Amino acid sequence: MTNYGMYSDYGNRVIDGLVIAAGELGWTFDQVFDYLEDISTVRGMHEANTETVKRNIYNAIFVEAV
Repeated sequence: MTNYGMYSDYGNRVIDGLVIAAGELGWTFDQVFDYLEDISTVRGMHEANTETVKRNIYNAIFVEAV
């Protein structure tokens, strides 16, 4: 499992699902960012909206996929 900078394995699995969906559905980073904002409101998932997590997601979707 990829470590996106979330504080738990569960958090990294949630973000991994988001990365997979974004890649398969061709989402823009703005669309991904909207989901991250929603995820960060869930108890225990506030780190989803940090720069570290955003950078790791961006790299996974838009840099490594190329």
